Order: sequence, then structure tokens, then C-alpha cells
Amino acid sequence: MSRLCLLTPALRCGTLACAVLLGACAGLSGPALVQPEISGLLLHEGEPIADARVLLTRQQDDLACESPTAETTTDANGHFLIAAQQGKRFAIAWPSFATPQGLRLCFAAGDEFRSWLSTASADSVASQRLLLHCDLTRPAASSCRAQQH
Repeated sequence: MSRLCLLTPALRCGTLACAVLLGACAGLSGPALVQPEISGLLLHEGEPIADARVLLTRQQDDLACESPTAETTTDANGHFLIAAQQGKRFAIAWPSFATPQGLRLCFAAGDEFRSWLSTASADSVASQRLLLHCDLTRPAASSCRAQQH
């Protein structure tokens, strides 16, 4: 009898054990809120900015929001709204494996451009609502103040 035949049951047991462990530790959750509703006010020197582009990406390294998951424009009073998005999230049973996620917003108004990143854990990103107050005259890292609800 060849050695391959002798190892086959062990390999089968190992494969089955791995599948059971992985199934117990991780899985696809049902429909989940993967992005909260995001609303806000966009200002320049305290004045509302009308018709500015507001782009959203969930890729932290997409500094220019070249691959947006959502886009809108501000109204005449500088307000904007991006609807919440439902989807499937990969659920990890052990909190130590949770990956940080974030939302990057980019604002383009005339010659002005800002990229602002909100980082949070996977669970807090999926809070129901994110309210922003943004001013393009502030430095990029502090251009928005956020409240989660």
C-alpha cells in the first residue's frame, strides 16, 4: 500500500477539522448596515457652499475618492445627504481579529478640494447616522467634525 493511501484519512480529518473551526469562527452575517446615512453642512470661511461634489469611499487609501461608493452635491444652503447602504459584512467571532474600517469623504468646490477620513471599528461604522459639519478653510485632517447617532 502506498504512503499516499495511508495519509489520505489523516488529510481528510485535517481538512474537516479546519472547515469546522473556520465555520465556527467566521461567517457571513445577514443583511447589515455597511454604511450609515451621512448628512452634513459644507462651508468655506463660514459660508455655505452650493453645488459642491461630495464623494464617499470606504477605501482608506483612496485619497482622491477615485472609486466612490456614493456621490452627491450640496444644495443651495451647503447641505448634503448620502443614504445608508445595506449589504453583507464578514463577521468574525473573535474581537481581536476585527479590522478597522473607515469612511473617506472628498469635497470638490471650484478650485478647493479636501479629503477627510473617519476611522472606526467595523461595528461603529455601521451606526445609523453620521452628522458632519465641514469647513474647507480648515486643514484636511480637521476639516470635518463628526457626531454619530
